[in-house]
Amino acid sequence: MIFARLEDNSLFRSTDDGVSWHQVWEGLLGTTVAKLKNNTNGDLFAITFDGDVYKSSDLGETWILVDQGIEHT
Repeated sequence: MIFARLEDNSLFRSTDDGVSWHQVWEGLLGTTVAKLKNNTNGDLFAITFDGDVYKSSDLGETWILVDQGIEHT
C-alpha cells in the first residue's frame, strides 16, 4: 500500500503499486499531513503540521482525531 500527499494537501492511497489511486480524506479535510505511521495492529496514524494525530482503522478510508497538539520531529 502506498500513500501520496499532493500540494493541495489531498491524500491518496494505492493498493496496486501505484497503478490506480483513490482519494482518502474523510476526517482529514482541512488538515496538512506531515507524517504517516502504522502500528502492528494495522492502524494508520496521520500527524499534521499542527501536531494533531488522526487514526484510521480501515486502511486510510476514514480518519478520526485522537490527540491534539503533540510535537513531532
